[in-house]
Amino acid sequence: RSMPDLGLRELSGEMREKAEELARLEAVKERLQSQRTWRRAQAIPNASRLVIGDRDELLLEGMQANVMVDGFRARVLLDLYYFNDRGRQLEGNFKLRLPDDASLYYFAFGESAYEYRPQVDQLASKGFLSGELVRAAGLSPKGILEAREGSWSKVKEARVVPREKAAHAYSETVRRRVDPALVEWSGAGMFNARVFPLMPNKLHRIVVGYDVNLQQVGDDFVYRLDLPEDVKQRMVDLNVSALPGTAADIQPMTRPFVSSGRAYYHFDEVKDNSVELRFSGAGPILLKGKDPQAGDFFAARVTPQLPAGEMLAGAERATFLVDTSLSSRPDKFNVWLNLLESVLTKNRETMKHFSVLFFSIDSHWWKEADVDNTPENVDALLAHCHSLSLEGATDLRQALREAAAPSWTKTSEVSETSEVSTPRDLFLLSDGAVTWGEMNVHQLSKSLAAGQTLFAYKTGMAGTSTATLEHLARETGGAVFSIVNEDEVAAAATAHRSRPWKLLDVSMAGGTDLLVAGRPQTSYPGQSLLIVGRGEPDAEAMFKVSRGDELAHVSVKFERVVESDLAARAYGQVAVGQLEDLGSSLEDVSVAYARHFRVTGQTCSLLMLDNEADYQRFNIKPEDDLFVVRSTPSADLITKKLGELAEQLGDAKASVVAWLDKLQNTAGFQFELPTALRLTVDRLPQSAFDVEPPRLNCESHRRGDFPKAFIEQLDSGKLEYDMVTAQANLLFKQHGAADGLRMLSSLIEQNPGDPVLTRDVAYSAIEWGLGGQAFPLLYRVASMRPYEPQSYIAMAQCLADIDHADLAMVYYEVAVNAQWHDRYKDIRDIAGVEYLRLLRRIDRGELSSHAPDYAKARLESLVQQTPITEADLVITMMWNTDRTDVDLHVLEPTGEECFYNHPTTRIGGHVTRDVTEGLGPEMYTLPKAKAGSYKIMANYFGSDANRTSVRTKVYITVYKDFGDKQEQAEKKTITLSDQKEKRELTTIVIKD
Repeated sequence: RSMPDLGLRELSGEMREKAEELARLEAVKERLQSQRTWRRAQAIPNASRLVIGDRDELLLEGMQANVMVDGFRARVLLDLYYFNDRGRQLEGNFKLRLPDDASLYYFAFGESAYEYRPQVDQLASKGFLSGELVRAAGLSPKGILEAREGSWSKVKEARVVPREKAAHAYSETVRRRVDPALVEWSGAGMFNARVFPLMPNKLHRIVVGYDVNLQQVGDDFVYRLDLPEDVKQRMVDLNVSALPGTAADIQPMTRPFVSSGRAYYHFDEVKDNSVELRFSGAGPILLKGKDPQAGDFFAARVTPQLPAGEMLAGAERATFLVDTSLSSRPDKFNVWLNLLESVLTKNRETMKHFSVLFFSIDSHWWKEADVDNTPENVDALLAHCHSLSLEGATDLRQALREAAAPSWTKTSEVSETSEVSTPRDLFLLSDGAVTWGEMNVHQLSKSLAAGQTLFAYKTGMAGTSTATLEHLARETGGAVFSIVNEDEVAAAATAHRSRPWKLLDVSMAGGTDLLVAGRPQTSYPGQSLLIVGRGEPDAEAMFKVSRGDELAHVSVKFERVVESDLAARAYGQVAVGQLEDLGSSLEDVSVAYARHFRVTGQTCSLLMLDNEADYQRFNIKPEDDLFVVRSTPSADLITKKLGELAEQLGDAKASVVAWLDKLQNTAGFQFELPTALRLTVDRLPQSAFDVEPPRLNCESHRRGDFPKAFIEQLDSGKLEYDMVTAQANLLFKQHGAADGLRMLSSLIEQNPGDPVLTRDVAYSAIEWGLGGQAFPLLYRVASMRPYEPQSYIAMAQCLADIDHADLAMVYYEVAVNAQWHDRYKDIRDIAGVEYLRLLRRIDRGELSSHAPDYAKARLESLVQQTPITEADLVITMMWNTDRTDVDLHVLEPTGEECFYNHPTTRIGGHVTRDVTEGLGPEMYTLPKAKAGSYKIMANYFGSDANRTSVRTKVYITVYKDFGDKQEQAEKKTITLSDQKEKRELTTIVIKD
């Protein structure tokens, strides 16, 4: 017969198996390609940079990824190799972006034992990046180090340490030129790590470990490992627990080695920049495991089959809040537009009218009105969206406030029948990662009006703050829906109209201390839940729910139970997140849980010091965390504290009081709250603590308003400081401070949590008259580095600029009363001069105060303590970089120059002692000025020797006729880039 007539049954068994396997693989490939998650955004998970200066970084030479997947949970270990080719010892700033909701547990740094050879084939021949070590390695902290024995030298492993203590210990240790490292959480999967020393002509190995949940796509679980581009060699190993009755498909396709219920996949090189593993039809999964010290724990991922019931009509009016910050560029923004169009189109019969608010650090309405939901209006909206420039940081609070009470409405016009008071749904199209303004989620939710329901969406892309989205949805009775690929958009577009069930109780027989991630109060049909707890529960979860008068009990059986070492830490991650959410009242417990389960976040960082003696020097020692974890179940404690703190969470005054109490036990300085100040703070009204900067309105929002070369840089996601600042200054001149600051804030969006950049941008905001915008930035720095007094002075200046004198007094009191490190020379005198000016302005009625008696009494005492009470000229200077020496110089009309080496001049000019180790401040005073010109200069005397280049932003304040009613103040900033550079900041003319 001819071959076509033979048919598959006539082929040999071996050929038939191969043909069937080929057919299956082709079918899998087609399905995977059609169901892939969103293409990766610019914020690539697992991307890292090792920055060694403002303009320099070491290239990533190679990486190994070792991944263990158990059910819906994965543990990832990254070996990253960097070579220092700069010929000298350096300090690096290691920036790492993790996937959505990943939890960092391990960080270590050392030198590679292998000789550095740039060619890949030579590296392989020497065993570098061989993969053999990694495949045999354990993923526990102990196993990680043991597996690399012999290939890794001078290794230091980081310990989990309370955040402020870790930052202080790192800062002081670097000054001794010893080799510490510090890993700090920066929000939404961003971590910044300082590593030192990077020895010359050495290959350095950084090992990072984290846990992450798989994405749920319908009934499937998907794990995607994104890999950075432009790396010479990338090797991947996956160790996957089998799920009986579930197909495991992988892309790129390769055959695994199967043994003892696990499949092992190996890739010498990944061509597509990602590896994707999919479990089809996995259903509910229960992970059970034992912590050797703390006992049995479990974690379960389940979607209760709740009756859908009738679809609600939904509100006739809707407001969409669309994130146009830099991090939305371009892929997230395209998802938002896809969803925006779908929601409007698929709900046209019920959603009659809508409005759209675009936001970054500013906000602007598409139309200052509700418009009809017609195809023509939707098309016009989308055309406008495609013209927008995506830039700036993310200020969610101002957007929520504006959406809750639009500025285009007038209170006098609001009535029971008006459009504004009509119920409306809010749709937040944002990743929720707040990088600007208020970050406290409880204060964010209080920005919304009562009765407003907010719906949000998770894309699974990196940079998403799931906790923020879940909090806003929970507090408003809304929900967070998942849209990890385009196929899910259609269902998500109408999901908000499903009638939700109130989640009354969740239980699992044999399980205790149950927590549900996100603490949802309602559950929508199809909504997935993550449940964690202690014990050895039965393979069944019970849900008690209600909807109106309807009460239901829903059970879910776990057909797939996986024994996993990852279960305990899944519990720890959820517990720490919920404990941290309750603020400082539970910080001791949060810290104990974070240390035991190795959770890096808001309360704890990863710190690496040289030896045990260094840890002892900073009082970092083993604590009895195990006792706390065993004796203090988190669920009961959280429930109890939620009831007690219901009125305090999100209360700005309570937050300041708690912060003052915490300062008295913070490492790095000594502070005792004066009794008079405590009594005054207690008596101040709530309004004294609510800092709400005026809403920013920018003139320029369109891509066409910027040069093509600059748009291309924004699109690349790799911002250059000089180009961004130049464009910001141009916008400032053309359109004003709001436009300039929006552009400049893009640097913050790309580098959240960087204290140097945060101060840099804050100082520019102050110079441009936007002190209210600078205040939250400086507050963030003070929270990260509470032992640096400059932040308190700058914050007080900002508050005075926006007429918040009472709160400004609080920050000045911290600056003048604390015992600071000796390197901050004359800090109390300089802060005292600034404080004296504030008190006089209150006394003259220029600033309002609810504590005028305290201000007057404090003025009388401070006059006696401050060396300068009146002067014709006072100049203060601060800068944004640590371990740098910037000197204040004033050239007087006589030709005499006042500076650190000539601190006192013939006409009475005097400069305070030289601050040689960074940040400042320094101050020049002249009681009686001679007529003429005074040239004020900054001299960049020396920078951090451990960096290849350090750019420094210098901020000065000039007071003329200090202490007089005619007093004038001027603020200036300048950027210094080169050592030994002396630059003029401004010239002051004194007349007869």
